[in-house]
Amino acid sequence: MKNTIIAIASLLAALFIIVYGYELIFNRPVIEAPEINTQADIKEVKELKEQHKDSKYIFAGTVDVPTPCHSLKTVVNQLSPTKYQIQVDTVAPKADVMCAQVISQKQYKAAFQAPDNIIVTVKINGVEYETNRFVIPNTENIDTFKLEIKG
Repeated sequence: MKNTIIAIASLLAALFIIVYGYELIFNRPVIEAPEINTQADIKEVKELKEQHKDSKYIFAGTVDVPTPCHSLKTVVNQLSPTKYQIQVDTVAPKADVMCAQVISQKQYKAAFQAPDNIIVTVKINGVEYETNRFVIPNTENIDTFKLEIKG
């Protein structure tokens, strides 16, 4: 009788392990990674040099243009009392101008009066970018100051 109870208990334990093991191995819940909408979720970030002198902000950055003959048109739009947008558009050279087809970098600069702690976005050729702002000391020339970004 004692051997029968031990045999039944062993059989139930083995059956429990087999059923639980099957559930654990084959019926795991599937965890799906969230979908990433690359257009809406991830924005490219542009580096922007910033100086603040006598309630006047000065911002400077660079834009890639198709040729060295292209120029830039820069306009500052005030979206709200604390939010500003720097709009930079590439301007093609005149049709009769011959120019090497080499991607070049052009600098843009925007200066405007604004209160402290403003939010600034950059819109380049119709595409809005977030900005990584680097404050340049007032003793330095913002046009010639070189950013050294590591990593």
